[in-house]
Amino acid sequence: MKTFGLLVLALVAYYHAAEAVECNQWTKFYSRDFPSGNGDYELLSDIIDENPQDDICDTPSGIEARTIDGVDYKDAGQIVTISPETGFYCVNSQQNGARCLNYEVRFCCLKPTPTCTGTWSQFYNRDAPSGSGDWETLKDLRNVHSNLCANPSAIDARVVQTNLDYRTANENVGLSPAYGLWCQNKHQTDNYCQNYKVRFCCP
Repeated sequence: MKTFGLLVLALVAYYHAAEAVECNQWTKFYSRDFPSGNGDYELLSDIIDENPQDDICDTPSGIEARTIDGVDYKDAGQIVTISPETGFYCVNSQQNGARCLNYEVRFCCLKPTPTCTGTWSQFYNRDAPSGSGDWETLKDLRNVHSNLCANPSAIDARVVQTNLDYRTANENVGLSPAYGLWCQNKHQTDNYCQNYKVRFCCP
C-alpha cells in the first residue's frame, strides 16, 4: 500500500507539471525555505505573504519546481508533494535517510486574452525578425490589408512557432492597438526576437 501511495503521488506531481507548460505568464522562481529543519517548504501561501510586492495570483494554474542548481524536481529522485494550489514541499524523514535538496518554485498566473467588444480580425504576420526586429505595425498591415480597421480597440499577439501568448517568450516587446507590435533584436538578451503575429479588435 505504501508503494502504491508513492506512485499515485508521483503521478499527481507529474500531471500538474505537464499542465503548467502552456503558460503565458510565469512568476520568477522563489526559494524561501532551506531543508535544515523538517524539510523544504515552498508553499504558495507563504510565498504570497512574504512577497506582497510581486502580486502573485491566489489561484495559479500551474507550477514548476527545480533544485536551486536547476535540476527538475522529477530528476532529483526524491519524494515530494507538488500542486499549483498548495505549492511544493519535501519532508526530510521521507527521503530514506537522506535530506531534501534545496528547491525553488514558480507559478503560472494566466493572463486572459484581451476582451473584444467587436470582432477579432484574422492573425497577421507580415514581418520576420531577420533585420532590426519584428514589426507588426497597424500602418504597414493596413497598407497590405485595406479592409483592416483603422481604429482597433484591442490587440492580441502570439508567438508564431508556439501559437502561445507573446508574454511566454519573455522578451522586451511593445504592444498597442493604435500602433501594433514591435520587437527590436538589440533589446533582447540573445539579440534576436521571436517571430510574432497579431490580430486586432475592430468595431
